[in-house]
Amino acid sequence: EQLLEGCPEILRTHYDQEFLYYGLFRHFGRLAQYVRTLMSETDERHQQRGAEIACIAALSTTVLDEQDLQAVQRMADEALVGRVAWRRGAAHFYASNISRDDSGICARELTGLLDDDDKEVRQHIGEIFSQINDDHMGSLRAFLIAFAASRALQESRHHFAEFLLDHGTVDPEGALLAIAAEIDNQHMTDDARRWTGNEELIRVVIRIYADPTVGSLRARAIDTFDRLMARDEEAAHAILGEWDQR
Repeated sequence: EQLLEGCPEILRTHYDQEFLYYGLFRHFGRLAQYVRTLMSETDERHQQRGAEIACIAALSTTVLDEQDLQAVQRMADEALVGRVAWRRGAAHFYASNISRDDSGICARELTGLLDDDDKEVRQHIGEIFSQINDDHMGSLRAFLIAFAASRALQESRHHFAEFLLDHGTVDPEGALLAIAAEIDNQHMTDDARRWTGNEELIRVVIRIYADPTVGSLRARAIDTFDRLMARDEEAAHAILGEWDQR
């Protein structure tokens, strides 16, 4: 406190921001003002880092007491609807931590940013696909379907399709619902639909159809395949040819 009173520019250094990160949980009442100051800096890099630190604290529901948690939640809520740098910080933090969050907070907050006007915010949301795996197909089903229907798909469609190719058969119904939402997505450009993800999604649907345990989902898989084929007939025929040769 004495240091920053004499040299406020120190707040902009990596070391001071690390101190805020580690100290906030034990001394929130004294350090919160510096997080707020960081969020109000002129440089967007510092604004973003301040928002990330606020979101970090908001996710720590078992560490902070009720009064402090309410205060930090207000800051985190502001980050989700405020300056673009704040929204970028929130999206980056929640996407980076979604795989370790059992509370559902990360998915809930990211859902509110899926149609953000800022491309970088939407790109940060796509970072989830480097974090999640088989275990999240069920727990994040609703979020993945919402993602597939949103503007954020435009920036991460290939990663979304690769994720379903690797993990979709864990939750075949959820995968088919997500693919249907992707097909119905009104935010995608024709170029994006033409060049990325089609083959992966077709392969997912064929794998689901060929699974003897899917039962009544097989009819839905056929309908989904027909819709994908209407969009990319060449890829569909090529993949069917590969499948028939097995």
